[in-house]
Amino acid sequence: MASGRRSKALEQFDLVLKSDKKLAEAWYWLGVVAEQNRDYDRACEHYLMASLLEPRDVDYILAVVDALVARNKTSKAVKLLNEKIKIMPHNVSLKVATADLLTREGDTKGAIRLYERAALLANTSDIAESLGYCYILDGQWNRAAEIFERLLAEYEENATSQQHSKMTSQENQRRKSLLRMLAICNMSAKRYDRAASCYSKLTVEERDNAEFWLQMGQAALGSGASNRAFMCAQKALRLRPGYTDAVVLLGCAQYASGDYLRAIESFNSIGTDARNGGFSWLMIGRCYEQLGAITQAQQAYEMAIEMNPDSELGDFLARSRGLDDWPTDWP
Repeated sequence: MASGRRSKALEQFDLVLKSDKKLAEAWYWLGVVAEQNRDYDRACEHYLMASLLEPRDVDYILAVVDALVARNKTSKAVKLLNEKIKIMPHNVSLKVATADLLTREGDTKGAIRLYERAALLANTSDIAESLGYCYILDGQWNRAAEIFERLLAEYEENATSQQHSKMTSQENQRRKSLLRMLAICNMSAKRYDRAASCYSKLTVEERDNAEFWLQMGQAALGSGASNRAFMCAQKALRLRPGYTDAVVLLGCAQYASGDYLRAIESFNSIGTDARNGGFSWLMIGRCYEQLGAITQAQQAYEMAIEMNPDSELGDFLARSRGLDDWPTDWP
């Protein structure tokens, strides 16, 4: 509301409270006006008064919580919510609000517990999605994949059961977002066949998206389908010439198929690439090992270390290959 109207509203609420100090709704609206004026201290006081008068009103409780968070008093907000949850253990909104704050504070496991309890009381898509993202933050990729798989199926069913049989552009974007999250979860959970299926659907939607072809190929490679991975890499490179990640996939597919000489050619072509060069030399070394060329393999591994001396890759190679010139102070 504009400044003049806010002032007039304040006067009216003050008049109401002069006649009845116990009118919680008036205190609440005074808090709203104070918050609009960015006077968060006063807003918190007014919201708190409303909540004291009607301690089980969830809207008033959440208003106090928002005001506390605005004053950077998140721990107090969480404490208040926990106290209210003890009084109203079956209230979903309080559990979700607490879980939201715990997520922001980095207490992912605490947030998961509350989202799971909230989902038992009201299994809405919003709660499920929040829980899914928390599973991702906690590295529980299988559980996250299960949630996004269900969310996608429910969304597709609801969208197509409306009066129209075809999704709108906005609905399709939402569907693709859920499908992509499901693909990421499946990849991280090492459910490669399912990830490849997700990316296959995405490439149907966006046939010129080189990233989707790359990711489908990576999933195919993970599932052991090296020929499919090879074709996906070629498609990605046709769409984006010089795409070094696609060259890596191409070389890995050739390696997995036993075509070591062509794999060496592929990896050699990006041997100086800042991001993929170290890995490329590692794979060149592996190819030479498979061909029985141990000297060339050793030289390739040394190049990998030279490209990325401070990386985990370099550490792995130094330990596994026992290179004499590796720094003794490496952790």
